[in-house]
Amino acid sequence: MNADSQAVQVTCKKCGNCCRVRGYVRLREGEIDTIAGYLGLSITDFTKSYTRVTHDRRGLSLIERSDASCIFLADDSLCAINAVKPAQCRDFPHLWHFAGYRELCETEKDTENQRRLGQKIKAKD
Repeated sequence: MNADSQAVQVTCKKCGNCCRVRGYVRLREGEIDTIAGYLGLSITDFTKSYTRVTHDRRGLSLIERSDASCIFLADDSLCAINAVKPAQCRDFPHLWHFAGYRELCETEKDTENQRRLGQKIKAKD
């Protein structure tokens, strides 16, 4: 880290907003087995109940509720399968994100505020 950069501690606020956006949660190889096992379901039952084929027909995605929220988003805004959630979920927003995510993500809002505060402090020095 050089003198011009500033580390910002990022801790998920667990607001669940990222789980309320319409779109795919693509499942990678091995994730179906892991999630099914965690839920105590057979792979077939899990696949029938909780997944759909992606439009490109190259994989499976978790299904959504009618309000676009993830099928595993609990009433307390926490992930019901957090211990085994898909990599796509674990990697958000650090390794990938969607347009407009900063306006939704409470963690990103705080992180941006920390960055601005750091810039103001640096400007005063």
